[in-house]
Amino acid sequence: RGPVPQRAIAAILAARRAGTRVLVFLPRREQTRAGPGPAEIAAYLRNVAPGADLQRADPPALGDAASSGKGALERALRAQIIVATEGALADVERPPVATAVVLGVDALIHRPGGRAAEEAFATLWELASLVARTPPSPGREPPRVLLETAEPGHHVVQAVVRGDYDFFAGRELDERRKANAPPFSTLVRVRAGAKTIGDETLDRLGGLPGTELLGPVEGRLGPEVLLKVGTVDEVLDSLRSIVVEAPERLVVEMDPREW
Repeated sequence: RGPVPQRAIAAILAARRAGTRVLVFLPRREQTRAGPGPAEIAAYLRNVAPGADLQRADPPALGDAASSGKGALERALRAQIIVATEGALADVERPPVATAVVLGVDALIHRPGGRAAEEAFATLWELASLVARTPPSPGREPPRVLLETAEPGHHVVQAVVRGDYDFFAGRELDERRKANAPPFSTLVRVRAGAKTIGDETLDRLGGLPGTELLGPVEGRLGPEVLLKVGTVDEVLDSLRSIVVEAPERLVVEMDPREW
């Protein structure tokens, strides 16, 4: 058994015979224990479809964006079979795509972070919109999107299959309401400029009224915590005092985009 489902292979080969373009989308830039990366998928597809015009549209294959610019990506997107990551959805001219195969949908949905489902839906919706803009050709199968998932009932998958944004929004809001996640609460990120956030500071942050402390974790820029706050006005003055009086330098971000 290969890394690409047989139904997807059949769709790729059918598109090749029909002379239409295929986009194979992956959630990761390189191979991990969770699955293959673009290099491995491209090598596999070259064996399945020898001689096909196949290009990779992922950062390692395209090289330094500063030197290659958008041109390298635009050229890759004109291949018949494109193995791509999210960078291929950048704001560049994209030729028609008749078939999109999304591998590892569940990895997109379950990425760490509270907005994973929202971001997965946005990515899949954009792919579906790209395919939908491709006009059908007489005598050929209509454009289509294939999703590899072990959770076909997940509201992200169902919303894309149904083409129904409201279906996604309603169920995603229900999930967030149950978890008391934004927009039903406010998140505040507190990051330390030092190597650690001291126990005294953590205790004071965790003791803010109506607040749940998440972390600490090692963020991109150092140790950080998330505060899930019910009413911002109730904690704002106390939070300012903690920041001013803390022995370590603290950076506070209200409503962080990434959480």
